[in-house]
Amino acid sequence: MKLCMINDQDCSDICRLTGQLVERNSPNTDIFLKLCQQMSERCANECDHHKNIAHCDKCADACRKCVDMCREYEMAH
Repeated sequence: MKLCMINDQDCSDICRLTGQLVERNSPNTDIFLKLCQQMSERCANECDHHKNIAHCDKCADACRKCVDMCREYEMAH
């Protein structure tokens, strides 16, 4: 469970920073979008190991939505 919590925090930090880069049209956005996708996938996969914990179920769903949003943004730009 410790790894899951570390992944949650790391993923949250990367997602927050990626959102900030997107907002300011940073030239580094593409790099962080890929990292955000990777971290979100890793986090969702780790949360899947804890299926009976409500927080992990919600977190995995949110992470998968984040992956989809990053991909959609990349395709649009």
